[in-house]
Amino acid sequence: MREPTVAGQHKYERLARHQLQDCAAKLDPHQMGIEGLQGEGLVLLLRPMVVDLLKPGADTEEATSALPPLHR
Repeated sequence: MREPTVAGQHKYERLARHQLQDCAAKLDPHQMGIEGLQGEGLVLLLRPMVVDLLKPGADTEEATSALPPLHR
């Protein structure tokens, strides 16, 4: 369903961006309790995709800062 007003569109864009930032903040295999190479690999593949989705409203550094640091 399309929002008919520009203000309504911006409201939903902000909500989607906030939800995406929340998702990005959780993309750490250890924080998610994922063990094993396959699970860790999946999380590591998702991280750049989430950064790309955040970039239209932010620069690369700002988008990347939404991700948690990876621990060894």
